[in-house]
Amino acid sequence: MKSEILFNGIGRVKWVFIFCNWYKYQGKGRALCMSRMTFKKYGNSPSVVLVHGGPGAAGEMTPVAEELSAKFDILEPWQTARTIEGQVEELAKIIKNEAVCPVILMGFSWGAWLICFVAAQYPDIVKKLVLISSAPFEQSCADVIQQKRFERMNAADRQKVRLWTRELQDITNDHRDEILLEIGLSYEKADTFIPLQDVKNDIEFDANIYRQIWPQATQWRREGRLLDLREKIQCPVVALHGDYDPHPAQGVFEPLKHLASFRFIVLSQCGHKPWVEKLVRERFYDILRDIIDEA
Repeated sequence: MKSEILFNGIGRVKWVFIFCNWYKYQGKGRALCMSRMTFKKYGNSPSVVLVHGGPGAAGEMTPVAEELSAKFDILEPWQTARTIEGQVEELAKIIKNEAVCPVILMGFSWGAWLICFVAAQYPDIVKKLVLISSAPFEQSCADVIQQKRFERMNAADRQKVRLWTRELQDITNDHRDEILLEIGLSYEKADTFIPLQDVKNDIEFDANIYRQIWPQATQWRREGRLLDLREKIQCPVVALHGDYDPHPAQGVFEPLKHLASFRFIVLSQCGHKPWVEKLVRERFYDILRDIIDEA
């Protein structure tokens, strides 16, 4: 059994292949039909796959994909299915069709859970899991997240988030994607230790995906189904977690520490998104590059 905790101290240009359901665009830059996209492909033979959070936050991992693509071929899927089972099948299919298996699967936040589901169900296509700022696997550790976020907000921001959260539940509201974006930006502000200036934030939120998948995911967590994954994951797992992240680190480390091969890396002075953190960004990318190289 291998378990390790580490505490951190403080190219080339590729073509991006962008595929949509009804057309293909090849070139550098952004997609012309973002809402129909299913993945981005950086290079011809990706063996590293980056999975966004949310659920429903397509494009969230694009800055990480662009940075790593200076050295590695990268696949960046955008999940569109509206059930956990559907997203698992969707992601596995894209990996089988577009990547060189077995792959290194890197998932952020909700995406960290999703890649665990894929590794448990399709162990032959996964070489290693990298959980970036994973949501906690146990409900007891999840109850403090909102409290920590509200403690870091002023009264006006707390009031706005409460209002937006109520509006998000209204299925007749035609602006739910925009509302989810506003909530996400408010949380990101509260989740970040020292942010970089002028960070690109080209995320396409889908409130319908969020509303249908997140309640299912939290129900599975309450039922302990996330903990059952430990018996099915066969590959090495590395978890990276900021010490300023409102998602408690112990909610990831404690459930996973007895995996056959597990490393837990604490990023000091770092919030939920390491790549937007001024003090940690470069260290974060160095760690990811080392993880890929050693695989």
